[in-house]
Amino acid sequence: MDSITIMQLSDLHKQVAAFPSPNALVSSIISDISRQHNENPPISTPDILIICGDIIYGNDSIGNFDDLLLNIKEQYSMANDFLSQLCDKLFDGEKEKIIIMPGNHDISWPHSQKSMERLPNYDSQFKILSSKPENNMRWCWKHHSYYIISDDQCYKERFLLFS
Repeated sequence: MDSITIMQLSDLHKQVAAFPSPNALVSSIISDISRQHNENPPISTPDILIICGDIIYGNDSIGNFDDLLLNIKEQYSMANDFLSQLCDKLFDGEKEKIIIMPGNHDISWPHSQKSMERLPNYDSQFKILSSKPENNMRWCWKHHSYYIISDDQCYKERFLLFS
């Protein structure tokens, strides 16, 4: 039976101003892979790349909705450039060899914030209600508060930029 080598990356947190060029990152990864061929036992070039979330840094600031979305789009554009270059180097452009799952930073927080309203007071029933699969309540660790989804369509668009 042939073995399959999987490379896993996570928490790239691509930001517009705070990251080296995609070329530098790809070169670094390819260099590491080349060195691993000399390990004992050698590690082969990956057959599959799995990216486990937090591709971008995201944006949880308060501000103009369109400006925040533009910033997220720029982050995804940088991440796409990086992943396309890495895919070209590792898999001759075969994108189906990359599996990507979203993390908490990959969500469009402007969509989430726009679609929910903070519930003013804690009620002991919130915990019970929020544990039901069909509920429209969400917990926010940052504010230690419950929120209720007031705009279903906007809430559903929170992964639109990721997709």
